[in-house]
Amino acid sequence: MSRTTRILVGALSIALLGGTAYAVPPPARAVVEPGDWYAFGVEATGAVELAAEPLVSGGPETDQGMAVTDVGDLEGRVEATDAEVSLSQTRVASSLGYLHLFPDTDAEVELADLETVATTSGVVVRSEGGTVLGHPVPAGPIAPGTSYELEGTSTVVHLAVTETDASGLTVVRGLVLTSPDDLETTVTAAAIAVGELQAPPVLAPTTVAATQVRSAVWGTPTALSIRTTGASAGRVFIRQGRGMMASAAVVGGRASLRLPAWLGAGRNSLEVVFQPDSEAAAVSSTTAVVRVAQLRPRLSVRASGPRLRVQIGGLPHWSVAPHVVWVKVYDQARPHRLLTLKQAVGSRVRLTVPGLSPGRHRLRVEIPGTESVNIKRTVRKVRVRVRP
Repeated sequence: MSRTTRILVGALSIALLGGTAYAVPPPARAVVEPGDWYAFGVEATGAVELAAEPLVSGGPETDQGMAVTDVGDLEGRVEATDAEVSLSQTRVASSLGYLHLFPDTDAEVELADLETVATTSGVVVRSEGGTVLGHPVPAGPIAPGTSYELEGTSTVVHLAVTETDASGLTVVRGLVLTSPDDLETTVTAAAIAVGELQAPPVLAPTTVAATQVRSAVWGTPTALSIRTTGASAGRVFIRQGRGMMASAAVVGGRASLRLPAWLGAGRNSLEVVFQPDSEAAAVSSTTAVVRVAQLRPRLSVRASGPRLRVQIGGLPHWSVAPHVVWVKVYDQARPHRLLTLKQAVGSRVRLTVPGLSPGRHRLRVEIPGTESVNIKRTVRKVRVRVRP
């Protein structure tokens, strides 16, 4: 059955542009039908007008999700990042990667990874900690009914607020800030409304394993060999942190994929996730450890008086693995005296060493090691003669 969403528009506000006043309507608000389940990220009413976003709603049969990178008002009084909401028969959730309210005021709120999640096991509100009205909030689950007051004002922040609405749904709001007299605003974050959830279906277990095909040197792609059991078809995803690095199809329980050349030197822990094609098979994951060695470039130096021509070999192309390389020249007689330096553009560098007196000199040409470009320190010594 199709569902109609009604839009309510409140009183107009006034904006000035080039000295002319324009009537600007507040954000349009989607009204959730009575009895519908829902999940939304952030909403503000009063002096700050912000429609609930992102928002999903529907009946128990609904299965949908939504993600928004940034949510907030134009003046930066209410800001949230990485907002995600989802709604299904087995789970309802709302999460915010970072919530920041009324910065640089006594009513400032900062919380990381605030989320409200409902499953058949119950409802949990948690965060990775932060501050509320100057009070520290520890990381972990938040006890229902936790509240903070700003002394001498009407500003109160409630966390993990649980209520039952007129239709019998359980409404849980991760955060509610009310300030009727001072900020004249109410902010609600990480909110859900849910009825009776169903236990998720029992899925056939699967496993995934990853093997590094060969040792890698920074700037050179390396390969992973993937094997799965429990399901022979699907897709495998490689993640590092929150970023997607690579993916490949699984056929016959096997897959092979190449990792990017810019993978950092050292020990890299990558998450490997197998998503079977069959809906009766469970998702599985594992951790793959990929070791990447630092690159040691080759240096060739030719001298003609104080003029040096430096050839750098073994560097990857910039488009494959971005890097910045500096060439430094030192006086061998005074090892810590830097004579000149120049950034390499491509694989060749021409430079003139200043301040050399007539006679013979021993110089040290060096590419300093740096973690940012994963290059080992490389040194070449050269003798130059400066004519009178």
